[in-house]
Amino acid sequence: MKNNRLLSLAAAALLFSAAAKAQQPAELHIKARLTDVRDTIVLACMELGKGSMEKIADIVTKDGMFEYRLKTDKPKTLVLYRPYAQQRGQMMIHNLTLPAVPGETVEISGTVMQPTIGGSAFYKDYATVMDFVKTFNKSMLEAADAYNAAAKDSLQREKAGEDYATNMATASKLLIDQLFGYARQNPDSEISAYLASFIQTEYIEDYLKILSPKAKESRMKPAVEAAVSRLEAERKMKEAEANVAEGKPAPDFTLNDINGKPFSLSSLRGKYVVLDFWGSWCGWCIKGMPEMKRYYGKYSGKFEIVGIDCNDTERKWKEAVEKNALPWINVKSEQEDATPERYAVKGFPTKVVVAPDGTIAKIAVGESPEFYKYLDSLFGEE
Repeated sequence: MKNNRLLSLAAAALLFSAAAKAQQPAELHIKARLTDVRDTIVLACMELGKGSMEKIADIVTKDGMFEYRLKTDKPKTLVLYRPYAQQRGQMMIHNLTLPAVPGETVEISGTVMQPTIGGSAFYKDYATVMDFVKTFNKSMLEAADAYNAAAKDSLQREKAGEDYATNMATASKLLIDQLFGYARQNPDSEISAYLASFIQTEYIEDYLKILSPKAKESRMKPAVEAAVSRLEAERKMKEAEANVAEGKPAPDFTLNDINGKPFSLSSLRGKYVVLDFWGSWCGWCIKGMPEMKRYYGKYSGKFEIVGIDCNDTERKWKEAVEKNALPWINVKSEQEDATPERYAVKGFPTKVVVAPDGTIAKIAVGESPEFYKYLDSLFGEE
């Protein structure tokens, strides 16, 4: 009897230990040696198919060598880049993007823009796709160099811009053709499913037809779901473009405010309201905050501002609100509610002025003095 109790306790302990291990996030083991990195590399992650990037760590390297174990309970997109301060003067930020798959090992060598990928079987297979990306990166860098050289002559700048756009379109189309070719040859592959999260919207429908049910239900299922979500968002965007215009009703929405309480636009009916679509990642959004605050005080009581944060984590959103001391109503848009899409927001910041009767009075994209002149025309110069 005593032995049976001991066996039961031992079995229970083993079960508890197994359950505890199951609850622990798996790890992606990263081993890297990047020849163009001397000191620090920044490691960040994105949810599959989403634009919000969260910085994970500043990794101090030894001559570009480092190892890191990234804890993650699901596949994500891994981004590696040198600190922005080291990339000043470049036409574009150099970064390395890879699938981050828990339980796998990735080995990275070469440079940030021209890496060689190895490691576990998943990443050895992914190396083929990385070769396509390296070709695209090479074309992109060459196009940027050509533009920079030609644009020094003001007379050649416009032509240089047109050439750059043409070269980039050619390189992008080649990359799309290569990715489609890979998926056709590997319709069951998890890698083919992962690529769905990066395929341009206009090609998604045709791309998803290539993938087998096995690929769509693999570990990369979230990437396929993200692609479907982008397709739906594009459809809603087109509908919004037809419906969101000056003089038309402003779509109502309900989003959680900074304190987690639901806020509805309709609760401000009878007042002028400025909807400010922004994000902490948007330099021009942040740059415009002081002027927004000045006008909020200048015409205090004559209008309300609702800051609608987009593509941020909750932590980054709240930190940005606090750091910039934003005194108005602050809410956060999530991908599921699609508020920016319903307002046909394509650039940041976008400001939408809603009249007291609930119709759209003005739409302003970007940060410009013209928007504040419009406020002056509404509320009168002091």
